[in-house]
Amino acid sequence: MRDLSHQQIVGVERRKVPRNISLQNRIIINISGVRFETFKSTLEVYPNTLLGNPKRRKYYYDNVLEEYFFDRHRGCFEAILYYYQSKGRLRRPNSVPLDTFLEEIIFFDLGQDALAQVRKDENLKEVEKAQLPRNRCRRYGDMVPVTALGRLTAVICALAGVGTIGMLVSVLVDRYHRIVFRTFVSFQNWFYGLLMAERTAEKRRIEGPVTKA
Repeated sequence: MRDLSHQQIVGVERRKVPRNISLQNRIIINISGVRFETFKSTLEVYPNTLLGNPKRRKYYYDNVLEEYFFDRHRGCFEAILYYYQSKGRLRRPNSVPLDTFLEEIIFFDLGQDALAQVRKDENLKEVEKAQLPRNRCRRYGDMVPVTALGRLTAVICALAGVGTIGMLVSVLVDRYHRIVFRTFVSFQNWFYGLLMAERTAEKRRIEGPVTKA
């Protein structure tokens, strides 16, 4: 029923426009190969949107074909065009996934009122802004499931943590080796001194006491 109402509104708009209307007011919008025809005056009712702003939509104009081309979702655009023609009524077609429909609304910049209308119709609750901790180190961790930047930061922090731990282990192992080596050398010197003292004492015992002349 929604798709049918969209098609009907296009026909109603055409019947309302006089036949002698200037061709300059007529506009063709190509959505991935499907052409839609409307009027500039219809779009410019909402000048803050992408299609309603002449300067913004000019970027998508094809001078050769004399039409505006958008590589966007075809099924969604019928509902978006209906939004202009019906002075603000926005309904998601049954065949279009909700996330895709929201992406198209954001791309064509229909505004917060349009998004609020969809949220109401779809019984969606607006996501509350996450409260991040004051500690910056903890913020990065909390950002991980929320933003791509948070994920990247988390990876960098994880690699930095692994590197730091690796350096600490390397330093500890190096110090351990030095301590063991010094202990071994000291023990070796002590043992060598003890051995030499025993040999000297044994030599003196064998030779007997030295007799003075």
